[in-house]
Amino acid sequence: MAEDRYQSAWGIKQDLEKCFIQLQQNGNIGSFVLAQEDISNKFHISEKLYGREKEIEKLLTAFARVTRI
Repeated sequence: MAEDRYQSAWGIKQDLEKCFIQLQQNGNIGSFVLAQEDISNKFHISEKLYGREKEIEKLLTAFARVTRI
């Protein structure tokens, strides 16, 4: 899903710098929450529809019906 990816180069840079610092200090990279500094400068609407299972099923059924040519 597109919204699960990094939304900015800034976010990736911040995480890579965090990894580099941990590697220098500890010799390894510990786990941490990714993309905490990842802030998009654009408003994004999720591509996933929540609570619309019936409507999605109707659309898929109709699509399947009209594409059986």
